[in-house]
Amino acid sequence: MGAAAARWSNLAIVRASSGKRLWLAAAGIAIFIATVWTAHALGSREENREPGFGLDFIAFYTAGTFVREGRLGDLYSLDAVHQFQRELAAANHFDIGRACGPWWNPPFYALVFGPLSRLPYPTAAGIWIAFNLACFAAACVLLCRMLPAETGWRSRALAPVLIVLSAPFILAVSHAQNTCTSLLLLTATVTLWRSRRAFLAGVVGGLMFYKPQVATVLAAVLVIDLGWRAVAGYAITGSALLLTNLIALPGTLVDYVHRLPKNV
Repeated sequence: MGAAAARWSNLAIVRASSGKRLWLAAAGIAIFIATVWTAHALGSREENREPGFGLDFIAFYTAGTFVREGRLGDLYSLDAVHQFQRELAAANHFDIGRACGPWWNPPFYALVFGPLSRLPYPTAAGIWIAFNLACFAAACVLLCRMLPAETGWRSRALAPVLIVLSAPFILAVSHAQNTCTSLLLLTATVTLWRSRRAFLAGVVGGLMFYKPQVATVLAAVLVIDLGWRAVAGYAITGSALLLTNLIALPGTLVDYVHRLPKNV
């Protein structure tokens, strides 16, 4: 037993620093992901089926189209959403089967996708992915700035590398989700929080309310720590979003409150 423990302690990986272990783990994860992706791509080619890239964007594109066309009553209508998405899938030659991508976000967030819905679906999805990659890059800069000044570049580079290899990032890019946008807003809020800039932290944190379940928890903790200035920041952003919703999308908040639970 003692000899085995001695041999184990002499292994290079055991004696390596935590940074080197993380880089080794990242390399192993990257090889695994590349293997899975290659197998999936080859399987899709043999079966003559589309890989379904960016299909989660279909809910955003649907909501943006409904808002742009003034179909506000259809925003939370599952029948209208399903019909539109079947037609969209047929026009763009991808198969969604019986799946449906309902709009689960507050109404005001659909305004973001109105301009994108004017473009062909593949183009709009590509622009949205590019925007989220830009958000990811900005978030990584903020994350790296949180590290101690003496931290070397190898350790700083672990932040973007490990994020890229994470399941949320892979799903965000491959399915055109909004995770990277949320990451940037959260990172910016925490950056302001750490510098005790309470009002601005509340203003930026309020933008997260397109995901109320996440924003509420963040707001509660931030306000407990930073006090009334954070409340004032949240009040400014919340009032602006509410006013925008009432003016640009009248009646949709009632639909959101009453129809969303059934859709979920």
